[in-house]
Amino acid sequence: MKKGLIFGLQLMCLCLFVGHAPLLSKNSAHKKDTHFDVLRKTMARKINDIHRVDQILEAYKKLTKEVHQPQATWNVFEKWLTEKSYFIGSKHYNHDLVYEELPGLKKSDSFHRYFKRFVENILPKTPPKEAHHGKVKRITVLYSGLAGGGHKSPAVALARYCEQIGHKVLIIDLDEISNLYSPRVDGYTKAQIYEEIYQRQGNQKKATELYKRINKLYTPEKRKYLFDTKERIRKFRADHIFAVAHHQHNLSYLSYQLGIPMTYVHTDHTFNPNLIRLVKEQVKLADPLIQFGVLTYSKSFFENIHQAFSVQDKHLPPALSKQMVQLAFPVRPSFKSATKVQIKKLRKALHIPQNGIVCKLAMGQAGFTDELGKIVHKLIQEAKTLKKPLDVFVICAKNTKLKADLEKVVKRAALHHSKLHMHVCGFMEEKEMAAIDRASDVWITKPGGATCAELVCTQKQMLYLFVDHHEWEKTNAAYLRKLRLAAPLSLQTSITKQIMKRAAYHKKLNLKRLPKDLWREQVTNIIGK
Repeated sequence: MKKGLIFGLQLMCLCLFVGHAPLLSKNSAHKKDTHFDVLRKTMARKINDIHRVDQILEAYKKLTKEVHQPQATWNVFEKWLTEKSYFIGSKHYNHDLVYEELPGLKKSDSFHRYFKRFVENILPKTPPKEAHHGKVKRITVLYSGLAGGGHKSPAVALARYCEQIGHKVLIIDLDEISNLYSPRVDGYTKAQIYEEIYQRQGNQKKATELYKRINKLYTPEKRKYLFDTKERIRKFRADHIFAVAHHQHNLSYLSYQLGIPMTYVHTDHTFNPNLIRLVKEQVKLADPLIQFGVLTYSKSFFENIHQAFSVQDKHLPPALSKQMVQLAFPVRPSFKSATKVQIKKLRKALHIPQNGIVCKLAMGQAGFTDELGKIVHKLIQEAKTLKKPLDVFVICAKNTKLKADLEKVVKRAALHHSKLHMHVCGFMEEKEMAAIDRASDVWITKPGGATCAELVCTQKQMLYLFVDHHEWEKTNAAYLRKLRLAAPLSLQTSITKQIMKRAAYHKKLNLKRLPKDLWREQVTNIIGK
């Protein structure tokens, strides 16, 4: 499996799960308390809802008193209890699946009777809200605010569209809630570790170490992240949940405990491996609550699914296909193609030549500061070779230090009498950024999910670089290459020539063959189900 995806699974395990070695003996009163303390911590780490954990464990204690079984049996039951904690207690789950783990108890009338009572004790006290049958629906959109614009922008686009067609929307930044309860290590909360150490610095080793340290500081009482999220959604009385660019399987807890359908919105051109365990569990259910957005039905997108389920045919079996729903990447409305007349107006407003080439240079939140600087220096060195004007918009976003440093570099270069014009820009709002994107001929960037979707919608060309720890972006780049909209950037050859080549190549393309922007219709269909 790819390095970046493996690391994502490692972080998920560190944050959400403790191994299932046999727990302590229950023989003495002291050890019994210790045993349940360990089980309580394990389950709290899993579902981040200590109130729910205590409710489940109270019912489990009653079960152990009512049914006499050897400790080895209870160890297996506790393993099942922890692994299925997202689902248990939901009216949409088949609790008889416990007999897959404990087949010997299937014929035990005593266990069956008291286990049924155990399930009844952990069912929601009030039935989940039924979906509206009218036109107005209540839609919850979840996203990870500290993971960058590639997570926030599709969430905002989706929320805006749902409001536009008359629905009520609750948009929730999951990192914001998580940070309310997260301990701090070296000044970082759990969500900030991903943002700063993993994303910007690309330091996987340090991120892993900090995750371990921060998990040791968590007490079960601090595990309220999903409880708070669940309560917000419950009070909002949502009809549907969208989890945008947030592929943690623990979010399934919200769907099954509230009885609300949920759609995971994929933003990269591969089925996220973190979600495969959900697919496997839902295969066993007659009417699963969760579905997974599919960007494309190509074999490459489903590679992880094919491997996990040993699928040989290109068509998925019915138990898998019913969990999939076509849903393209939600893109904000400002990012759309421009006519020649519109491009002329955009360039006039930006004070750039009409007959030149325009390039956007941006590397997103992941940093890539060194590469950005190298590209700027190389472009300056190549300025004398230009035969036509080249305007480059260098986007530094919220990195004020990078912006200040590059402004000094450009100023020292004294490009006033050159055909190269460099515009160093800071953070921009949607319409400002879209104006540059639409006026440009070529983007130099990394192939993040949002960037790729916006590129297709605006019908531009890309020269891309990869971030080492973002291996999943390779499938995005492959998708763009297939559409003939992108090529890898080489720092060893002339960058200006590569820009000119992509701009010239683009003029030969039949843009009518590009995929149509159908995500709005697809969202409407999902909500209407």
